[in-house]
Amino acid sequence: MLPGIWIEDTLNTFWKRYIYLVHTEEENGMLKKRLAFLEEELAQRKEAVEQNKRLRSLLQLEMPQYTKIFAEVCAIRFGPLAIADTLLINKGSSDAIEMYSPVLVSTGLVGRVIRLAHTKAIVLPITAPDSKLAVITSEGRVSGIIVGNGGDKDLEMLYVPRSVSISVGEEIVTSGVDGVFPKGIPVGVVSSVEEEDLFHIIRVRPFIDIRSLEEVIVLNIPQSEISLLGVTKDVL
Repeated sequence: MLPGIWIEDTLNTFWKRYIYLVHTEEENGMLKKRLAFLEEELAQRKEAVEQNKRLRSLLQLEMPQYTKIFAEVCAIRFGPLAIADTLLINKGSSDAIEMYSPVLVSTGLVGRVIRLAHTKAIVLPITAPDSKLAVITSEGRVSGIIVGNGGDKDLEMLYVPRSVSISVGEEIVTSGVDGVFPKGIPVGVVSSVEEEDLFHIIRVRPFIDIRSLEEVIVLNIPQSEISLLGVTKDVL
């Protein structure tokens, strides 16, 4: 083979291989983009499935006397020592939410609305140090007041005399006497009972995990009903 022809053939072969590699690289790039798109779509579908599960569980809440309003948790406000102070939800007065409206999930009580805007609301969770609510034990029907201790700490049930019996494992529910929360909403379970001079020292582990909340239900309780019960900003 003549040198000129050999050089020409070599250059042609090199050029063909170069074009092939360029096309292969382009195809790989397109395949990677397609794979990334499919992975993102799969993740979105999985999230949609999980969200539907959570919403279905919220739909199973049996409180026919109240209108249920679905809301998403937009943000969690943390105070000193990274304690979850309040929650921000994406529904407000334009969605028929009222001040002091109870907020809950399928597992139990979350808290109550303490500030209201047109399209947003701020919720005080039951775990916050400023939270108080009237409760009763599910078995012995012992009443008391639950206060929050902040963060992941257990709640505390106050004003339960030593003369009454209460056991670890008993479920605590709202009593309804405070006029804010309907009776019978699950709050938590008794985790420990100690004795003091006049009252028990009772710790209650809440059923909800504030940090993991994504969707909640707000109960629309008419202001006339709340007014009849004498609830004001300074009560509980």
